Amino acid sequence: MIFTKVKLFLCGLTAVCLAGVTAYGKNGKPLKLIENGKSDYVVIYNAENKADKFAVKELNEIIKGTTGITLPTADINSQAAKRYGKRIIVGRNALSIKLLGEKLYDSLREQEAVVAGRGDDLILVGGDNWGSIYAVYDFVENEAGYRCYAPYPGGERFIKTDKLIYSGKETRTRPAFKGFRIEYTANCLSTYPKGAAKYYFRNRGTELDWERYGKGLSYANDIGLNEKYKRQIYGHALFYYVPPYDRKCVWNKSTQLKGEFKAHPEYFTLNKAGKRVDNAQLCFSNKDLRKLFTKRVIEAVKARGKGMYMVGSNDHNNDTYCYCPDCLKLQEKYDCSGGPLWDYLLELCDTLKKDYPGVYIVSLAYKGARQTEKCPENIVFPENFICDAALLNPSRSVKELEVEALPDGKPYDRFENLKKWHKITKHMSYWYYGGSAPLKIFEKPAKEIRELREAGIESVGACGLGDMVFGDISSFLFFRLLNNPDLDEKKEVKEFVEFKYGKAAPLMMAFIYELEAVRRDIIKNKNIRMNCDDTYERMMFIEPEQIIRWRSSFDKMLEPVKDSPVHARNVRIARTAVDCWTIAFMEKIRAAYPEMDIDAKEVIQRGLASEKEARNAGMVNKRHPSAYRVLTDMSLYANLKSSKLPEELKKYPENKVFRYLPVQPRIWMKKTASLSKDPDAVSGWTMREIPKESSKALQYEMYDATARKWMMSGTIKKDQIVPNKYKLYKLGVARLPMKCRLVFGGRWGSSLDIQKLGRYYDPSYHQRQFEYWASLKFTGPCFDPDSKAKDNYVSCDQVFLVNKGIKE
Repeated sequence: MIFTKVKLFLCGLTAVCLAGVTAYGKNGKPLKLIENGKSDYVVIYNAENKADKFAVKELNEIIKGTTGITLPTADINSQAAKRYGKRIIVGRNALSIKLLGEKLYDSLREQEAVVAGRGDDLILVGGDNWGSIYAVYDFVENEAGYRCYAPYPGGERFIKTDKLIYSGKETRTRPAFKGFRIEYTANCLSTYPKGAAKYYFRNRGTELDWERYGKGLSYANDIGLNEKYKRQIYGHALFYYVPPYDRKCVWNKSTQLKGEFKAHPEYFTLNKAGKRVDNAQLCFSNKDLRKLFTKRVIEAVKARGKGMYMVGSNDHNNDTYCYCPDCLKLQEKYDCSGGPLWDYLLELCDTLKKDYPGVYIVSLAYKGARQTEKCPENIVFPENFICDAALLNPSRSVKELEVEALPDGKPYDRFENLKKWHKITKHMSYWYYGGSAPLKIFEKPAKEIRELREAGIESVGACGLGDMVFGDISSFLFFRLLNNPDLDEKKEVKEFVEFKYGKAAPLMMAFIYELEAVRRDIIKNKNIRMNCDDTYERMMFIEPEQIIRWRSSFDKMLEPVKDSPVHARNVRIARTAVDCWTIAFMEKIRAAYPEMDIDAKEVIQRGLASEKEARNAGMVNKRHPSAYRVLTDMSLYANLKSSKLPEELKKYPENKVFRYLPVQPRIWMKKTASLSKDPDAVSGWTMREIPKESSKALQYEMYDATARKWMMSGTIKKDQIVPNKYKLYKLGVARLPMKCRLVFGGRWGSSLDIQKLGRYYDPSYHQRQFEYWASLKFTGPCFDPDSKAKDNYVSCDQVFLVNKGIKE
């Protein structure tokens, strides 16, 4: 553990009301619970109550980490409990009722916590078992300065002292969002799952059962608490219940669900061309489909029990659920594209409500007004329905999103739309998107969570709260804000930064403030769009001047922490953000500062070394090290043998020609696709494959992975091929989709990932036509009669795109 050594007289600490409620009642007298390493106090609780027993364990564990003292404990019904005159009473029992009074005691609501002094006694109690545990956390945070900042080792702050004094300040708190409070992407989960479980719970997260991550990894799931909104089946889940093709049953892994598309194509979406398709949604106007779907949901509920079951849109970009006449009528009835789904969910919820209390059906308000996001008209949902809004807005808060125009010309305000949903649903949840880029550290979460409270949201989960640079800070702040949206987010961040970076904290805070200013500039610039998985290479708005200045600032940060290994490590890890921008925009920096000699290899090696430190420290999920991907992918650009255009392309204006280098696939894809070293390649690396069919000619195709269609195809003929050397081949002209795959010889392992074209990227490019050229090398006996090699290979070291403009 990292222990911050601070001389602090704890009776001077100010108690904070975590739910934004002012301190309750009159302040009592200060109580000297521990003084000079000794205590006259005993902790009294009901030993038969699992939650109270857990709360006492948490209290003593944190007090010991702060003072080194373990307080004695006694069951409320024991003789020992009656002998003590100085007591800390934990939980709902006869003694806490007597001391607080029935009126106050009975007024406490679920998850509400009270910390109060009465005479020489301290009472930590809640409106339920959750609230009593939260009262313990309120106390140790407010009076002992404890923070569970992060799941990784050393992530807890204990302020070392030999005294613990209750200030006398009485608080009554309740989380502002009383529904579920979770992080879907579970930071550090794969590295320290048990530490993550403790971290989320101590920060008032509601996810209890972590057993699905491995036996024994849960922290608080067997202590008498009930997770009201337990996620039983989640995700884009229509095909979980009625799949087009055979698949494993998600609620019973030992069984297989029969695919329905061949026998019953009428269960699936009728597209605009009048064809039933297997990759969109379901035809919810079909009565037989409804019966089957309801049957499957009931099977899942019987297998899993109480909790939430997602019946949400599949993740496809279709403006209309289904074009059959009956679905179109339902779309018109509810004045939204999700009409067929909403109509069915009314029926499903009604079927479940009597026989399956405690079961909630969740569905997505998702992906804009033309999908299911728009609030339906002429409908009120029942109590067992949850609207789950996912607006996919990582860089802007809800109110910062622009008002759009619907097809009928009416304005569409997404914040006002959330408020409309609140009027027709009792339960609303929301997915907060933070993205992997270090630009949404504190301003965006604070602003958006306050807006969600205003809109009437009950539950909030997070999809991505940053990566290894400041993701731990954003994650901690996320949970703090869900409890109290009115807290001072700058103060919270400043304290965390002081804990994490020591004497480098002032300069690090200056860096963080400047990144927040960059986000504000993004909001003003309507042409800049950031997605939830955007990362460094997409941030074309970062200027060379900023990168050079930040490089100098990090040199200065390392000096005062050179004798503090952990703080120095943390500064080095944060520096990877600047290293990534340096590599991604090396050409821009060299153009702006031609006299500056930056060794790209040195920057890459340093960044990768720091990324490895972060993984070893548990600060980043091992499966998704975004800095690793940036440094390995974009390092190719930084190490080009020549940045000049090939002769064949010099006839085009230089600003119209974009160079693409094949990217390293994700770590888990390396077995099927990987870059290979090649000294002949322009950057020393190539994407190499064995053609599927041995032929002296080469077939090629380009596939739109979003629209799922082939866009371009052709053949490089025998007389065009020059073996054993890279040559530029013109492929053809096509539109540039968001995600596309170039396929050479029927086998290709690398996507043409347009997000890796960050320095060139513009949203309008997807409407533009591009002329495609590929630099290819052919080796092996099929292409070279004199070759002694056994296998034939086609290698691609770069692709060029010539912007031909928007096709009329």
